[in-house]
Amino acid sequence: MPDPYILIVIIAAAVALAAAFYFLRGSSGVDYSTNGKSKSPRGGRTSRDADSDGGGASGRWQRDTLDFQLDEEAIIAAIRAAAETSAGNIRVSITKKRLAKDTINTEALRHFHALGIHRTPHRNGVLIYIAPHTQEFAITADEGIQSKSGAAPWRRAATQMREAFAKGEYTEGVTAALATIAITLTREFPR
Repeated sequence: MPDPYILIVIIAAAVALAAAFYFLRGSSGVDYSTNGKSKSPRGGRTSRDADSDGGGASGRWQRDTLDFQLDEEAIIAAIRAAAETSAGNIRVSITKKRLAKDTINTEALRHFHALGIHRTPHRNGVLIYIAPHTQEFAITADEGIQSKSGAAPWRRAATQMREAFAKGEYTEGVTAALATIAITLTREFPR
């Protein structure tokens, strides 16, 4: 039988390692990009040289149950289809965080910069950031695409997501928004 003190030390070390891994990893659950799943960004400050002059839209949906699930293959396929026709950078991120009221846009912008989406040569990156626990999402578009497209495509994509999410059609909502974003990026920044 092992010494109880050694067992307690081992358990405490395992808990400390698990907590350190969680906090170093960041709070994001999943990040989809053209390469499929990629690592979540580590927590940190937003780059000071990055502009926040872009645009986008955000929304909230109402469901009695929290049954949020996405078909990963369908999301990745939609992102890859957009990448075949446009020179933009599109990401979809789902966070595990329970966000405070009215902080979705701030969190999405922080995540946008943490992923480096603002570093595209033409500033034409777009992030769909979803917080299932608070039933909110934000679409963040960088200044290059926002200056050419205006606000209409992002509002249209947000409406598509909100309507589909309210029915529990999460994959359909994201893929519809991705199709709208792809059309906008292809028009303004064709491959």
